[in-house]
Amino acid sequence: MQILSLASPRGSTFVAINDESIIAYSRFYPSADSDDDQDRVATIGSIYVHPDFQHHGVGRALMEEILKVAKNQGFMGATLHVLAANERARNFYELLGWEQDLNAIIQKSDEESTPKVRYRKNPL
Repeated sequence: MQILSLASPRGSTFVAINDESIIAYSRFYPSADSDDDQDRVATIGSIYVHPDFQHHGVGRALMEEILKVAKNQGFMGATLHVLAANERARNFYELLGWEQDLNAIIQKSDEESTPKVRYRKNPL
């Protein structure tokens, strides 16, 4: 597996490649949360690992690379938002040392509300 990144001055997009196929994706950028300092806190915008490659260390390797690059870009901490009902993802983040930050963030989309939980990693 190889992890490639497309970096911008304040964020990056990552793909994990296996046998010329993209098997995982993630990105980070400055936090947009009103209680965070955009110059010091990054947000992991998404992380996805193809189901055939889950539980093989791909997500862990991708997250380690993301946090390393974020730290190299000057970020001191990071946050991510996850659906409150997504226990599998929440367990993964907690296993990697992320801590729940808020009870729930309600993100409204048209007529529905989706409860999310914010996790924080300090320091990177």
